[in-house]
Amino acid sequence: ANFLHGSIPHLVLNWIGVFAGVRICSTFLPFLLTLSIFILGGSLGLLTSILIGSDASHFIPHIGASGGIFALMGAYYVY
Repeated sequence: ANFLHGSIPHLVLNWIGVFAGVRICSTFLPFLLTLSIFILGGSLGLLTSILIGSDASHFIPHIGASGGIFALMGAYYVY
């Protein structure tokens, strides 16, 4: 779901967030570690959203890279 998006604006805004997060984190972390943080954070964020979230409908998809972007921001703030 990190690589699925609901619309073009959603995709573009996620691209901006991912680009900024990777650019900042790659100054102090190796690229493969940064990529791992993005993918693992996005996957765990999606899983948490599915398990904890109470949707109005089961037909609302859980898509986007927001979990991975927040994981990159968290790695930066921890650093």
